[in-house]
Amino acid sequence: MRALVLVALGAAVSAPAQSYRFTIDPNRSGLQGEISFRLLTDGFLIGDYDEATNPTGTRTKPGLFGSFGATENVPVPSRPEFALGGPVLLRTSGTVDIEFGTLTATVSGYDADWLANGPLDLPATIRIVTDAFRTRNPTFLYPPLDLPLELGSAQMTKFQVTQIAPASALVSGFGNVKWISVVLPVKIQMETEFQGQVFPSELDATYTLTTSVALQGSTAVILANPTAQSQVFQSPINQPLPPIPFPLPTLADPANVVFNLTLTEGIGTLQGTFRFGATGVRL
Repeated sequence: MRALVLVALGAAVSAPAQSYRFTIDPNRSGLQGEISFRLLTDGFLIGDYDEATNPTGTRTKPGLFGSFGATENVPVPSRPEFALGGPVLLRTSGTVDIEFGTLTATVSGYDADWLANGPLDLPATIRIVTDAFRTRNPTFLYPPLDLPLELGSAQMTKFQVTQIAPASALVSGFGNVKWISVVLPVKIQMETEFQGQVFPSELDATYTLTTSVALQGSTAVILANPTAQSQVFQSPINQPLPPIPFPLPTLADPANVVFNLTLTEGIGTLQGTFRFGATGVRL
């Protein structure tokens, strides 16, 4: 009897792996919930003055007191934080490969467009953090700032999630129905359009894929079970941004400055009901 058990176990362990390529169905995949992104920066602001092309533009100088020459325009250290967020209904399309062994599954090649139903309009805000400074044209004093401002709506035009290394997990379930929950290392690429400018950003993160799969010989089906999740992405970034003109409020005319910034960190939060449905073919 013991020998028969060992033979059976050996046969199970040595059973050939089954590999499938899945096409993600956007009608059964995505997120209904809330999304928010915070982009932290470091850099400086400076007035839009130029002696040749804009001699009446705003000039800036750090500090609240002291001399301020007639042509001085000095950078002011600044660390703005940009935020996008709001309720969403996202559809997801793409592909993913899953190889099922006896006790484990390996997921690779997850490459998904999380905006399969088109660009996403989101409320945008900026939190301006600077040292004290002053301006000319107009003349104004700014104490150390921590100033939140609403920017209106920005449009996210790209939200691509791409797996950067295979990931394995234990398989549970019975018969041909398998259940997996696996943490995927991914690269998230985003592009956001605001006031005619495109702001790209890219960050490395992890994404937890939880789903059940019905194997049907040469085909397979991912069952689109809804799961309540909260996904948090956080990653250091070292990415210069294009110059950003910005009108700072005063008591009268705005002080027109230009931010010169580098993205230093990206933080994203997705929470709500995730769905993941796909059909697969045997490789």
